[in-house]
Amino acid sequence: MADLETREKRQQMRLRISLGQHRASLKNQVHAILHQHGLRAPVSDVFGKKGRVWLKQVQLPQAARTAVNTYCGLIDQVSREILKQQRQIGAMAAADARAQWLATIPGIGVYSAMILLSEIGEVQRFATAKALFSYAGLVPWVRESAGQRRDSRRGGIQRPL
Repeated sequence: MADLETREKRQQMRLRISLGQHRASLKNQVHAILHQHGLRAPVSDVFGKKGRVWLKQVQLPQAARTAVNTYCGLIDQVSREILKQQRQIGAMAAADARAQWLATIPGIGVYSAMILLSEIGEVQRFATAKALFSYAGLVPWVRESAGQRRDSRRGGIQRPL
């Protein structure tokens, strides 16, 4: 079991992940309404400045307008919470040399580094590298019945979350 500090980081990172997923779901709802009414935005980002201006002007039936306005309000609220979390995560990363080191790897930023650190915790708690890989879901699995290949089931690499 991870130590208290790691569990706290893990909880905060999972909150940030959840908020991002929630915001994406809300945006998908707006896109679905626009699609249902045969509308295509003249901008690439419906939720950017120009897109928001267009969203306010577009003609929609009352129920659809209410839904779009509600979803946009929720998107803004969730975005504010995400920004708060990003600031806290940035401060945590700035204070953690491991996060700074991980962020030097191409493709790994502060956010990804903190996810890795919060999910893994102290590497020393794993007896072997294989135990860490297994915990992280990076080891494919095979289930066999009494060594019988015909009843075997194989699984691929799995995500740790």
